[in-house]
Amino acid sequence: MASETKRMTKEELREDEFVEWLASAIDYIRDNRNVFVVGALIIIGGIVGIRTFIDSQEQSKREASALFGDVLIAEQSGQIIEAIKKAENIVNNYGGSPASGKATIFLANMYYGQEKYEEAKKFYQAYLSGSDIERIDILSHAAEMGLLACSVVDGSLEEVAQAYEELGVKYEGESLGAFSLMSAVRCYKRLGNINHTKQLLNNLKTTYSNLPIAQQAHGMLEML
Repeated sequence: MASETKRMTKEELREDEFVEWLASAIDYIRDNRNVFVVGALIIIGGIVGIRTFIDSQEQSKREASALFGDVLIAEQSGQIIEAIKKAENIVNNYGGSPASGKATIFLANMYYGQEKYEEAKKFYQAYLSGSDIERIDILSHAAEMGLLACSVVDGSLEEVAQAYEELGVKYEGESLGAFSLMSAVRCYKRLGNINHTKQLLNNLKTTYSNLPIAQQAHGMLEML
């Protein structure tokens, strides 16, 4: 009986301590309610601000994507100057969006086609090194290949051939690697290095036997 009384007394003491703590907490919140209200408002404001920022970013990406569609329509309609202006608008005002990266490569290709190689190189390099570019492999490869194509114009064909071959190694096993090696093949052939040309063509036949480029390599070998 004594032990039961002792156990109940301990439980009562714990309850009293909890009640006292709860009362103290209520008093503290009451005395500092302004602080708690402000803190809650700051947290809510932060959440709303983050959500608004995310929504704004998504909206900006959608707008940029739609505008890039206008670029392609203008280009396909033969309105090259208008297409370039629209692409420049995306690059200048929608940095960080996927469409901005596409517009950057588009501009580089347009200037390359117009033989404005320095302008083309500027945009290819911007894609590869820009801090606000959302890069993807296929466009990075296009920029790398574009820079090398500009270098061919400068006359450094042997260095370009080696660089194409290095790209083939970088993207080995992918179709991008196959395209790089085929570009190297054309350079080495122009240089008159038939042995290395054949070596690369055989590499293309075996490594990329499941791609149409293997048949192209086979046909070129038969003509050498």
